[in-house]
Amino acid sequence: MNHSGKADVAYPLECEWCISPSASDIEVRAAEDGDCIVSTLVVVPPKDSTVAEHSGRLVTKRTRLRFEAAGWVRLCPSYSDRETIEPGRFDFSNVPFHDAFLTAEQTNFSTTFNLHDHEYKAWVATGICPNPGVYEIKNSTWLAQSGAIRCGCKDYGIEGREMLVEILAQQLHLEPLWIGIK
Repeated sequence: MNHSGKADVAYPLECEWCISPSASDIEVRAAEDGDCIVSTLVVVPPKDSTVAEHSGRLVTKRTRLRFEAAGWVRLCPSYSDRETIEPGRFDFSNVPFHDAFLTAEQTNFSTTFNLHDHEYKAWVATGICPNPGVYEIKNSTWLAQSGAIRCGCKDYGIEGREMLVEILAQQLHLEPLWIGIK
């Protein structure tokens, strides 16, 4: 347990991107006695963004996350139409802007991302997304119950638009962004 004694505490990973809130596009490939690869669409501010502007412009790209020695993987469908993760499942008090970070509105042919000015400025200024939708879960009840802690595993959560992916693995490797999506 951490100093607060809370279980299942989510900490955002340091990423330059955020899982895309407009696409249901998380793909999971797990190999027996091996790694788990997660491929997904993400969004990032364009390279020409400045802290002074808040255009809300985000560029869609694809990335892969490689979970090393991932012996445990579970997929959970959305809790409801509005919430991917069941309220109270994780403690998000360490995740800035978790409740209202990034939403997307779908229209006929485009997606508008709704992002508050201070959130966008923090993202552009640091190059780190305040809430990427990928977390390390500290004091994990699943990690303890599974016995995976004896293998040196950590609990990782990925919050998609319509699914929660939770993986117990020894290490997570974030791969570079690739494939710009028009």
